[in-house]
Amino acid sequence: MKNLVSRKSLLVPIFAFFLITVLPACRQESRGPEQGHRAEKKIKAETYAVKWVDLPILYSFPGSTRAKIIVNIGAKIPGYIKDIFVEEGDEVAPGQTLVRIDETDIAAKIKALEASKQAVLRRKKAIQSRLAYADSNFSRIKRLFEMESATREELDRATSELEALKAQVKAVEAEAAAVDAQVREVKNQLNYLRITSPVSGWVVKRLADPGTLANPGMVLLSLASKEAGTWFEAMVDEELQGKVKAGQMVQVEVPAASLAVKAPIARLVPQVNPASHAFKVKVDLGERGLKSGLFGTLLIESGRRRAVLIPVKALVERGGIKGVFTVGADNVIHWRVIKIGSLWQRSGSTFLQVSGDRAADNVFAEVLAGINHGDIVITSDLDKVQEGASLE
Repeated sequence: MKNLVSRKSLLVPIFAFFLITVLPACRQESRGPEQGHRAEKKIKAETYAVKWVDLPILYSFPGSTRAKIIVNIGAKIPGYIKDIFVEEGDEVAPGQTLVRIDETDIAAKIKALEASKQAVLRRKKAIQSRLAYADSNFSRIKRLFEMESATREELDRATSELEALKAQVKAVEAEAAAVDAQVREVKNQLNYLRITSPVSGWVVKRLADPGTLANPGMVLLSLASKEAGTWFEAMVDEELQGKVKAGQMVQVEVPAASLAVKAPIARLVPQVNPASHAFKVKVDLGERGLKSGLFGTLLIESGRRRAVLIPVKALVERGGIKGVFTVGADNVIHWRVIKIGSLWQRSGSTFLQVSGDRAADNVFAEVLAGINHGDIVITSDLDKVQEGASLE
């Protein structure tokens, strides 16, 4: 019994020594490869050094594009519309047929005039036959008069009849010429039955349908000219009246056309709308091929400020939270949550504010919190980047 107790007392310190030395070593050995693997993982990626940039403070006003020239298309002659070949929004080219007027009325006029001409020609032929007889009779009476076998009265009567028939021939010939002129005039109207586009552009209004009676002066279609260029029109708050001047450079953004440009103010309408307390500003975009009616924003600079921008392509979203991967001084990569503001598009050495969700190499997001001047963010191979990895 005593020996058994002594053996137990010897086993206790041996077991304790095993727990202290062997098990921690096993744990370290099992964890060591994973930690070593993570520390050894290296990633190649592009980076961007965050720095302060100078941005404008902007007033923002909604507006829209409008073609500089709107061409109204109408009929030159009255008639019922047979076909309209375009709809609103269709693009048209110079010389393209837009409308065709029914030719029934003109064809009937031409047929009636040609019938009238034939009647005139028949009358002329009859008069010419009588004229030939009168001329022969006059020659006979004249010879008899010279032989004193006819009286002066008979000679005068023959002369009068001959002159009268000659006058009738001239009158009929003039009538035939007038009918010919009418036929040519009506036939020329056939050219007006096909109404074509005088410009390259788009149909912005269609005001008639087949079967409509088109009268001269009636607008059938309105076309926005493509070659003439585009205005951008916006209503600006009256508090800026006197501060905004013609020729001043402003920024215009048209998201639907992916357009963000600086352009001069071309015209100001000084009259303030009493309902909106705003006045109209027209900016000359000079853009050919830009459709009318596109929504956009007019941005007028009122000052300057400093801000931090990062490329949009550096943003990573996780569970609705936006963040970036940053690189520390030890080249270890860390995930950082940030708060972003407006988007800006780099144009040369300046930045233009843009809207929407744009992912382009020259589009940047303003960082309101989470990133500071001097930080390094990763901008490529984001699907391979991991927290804790090292950047080569």
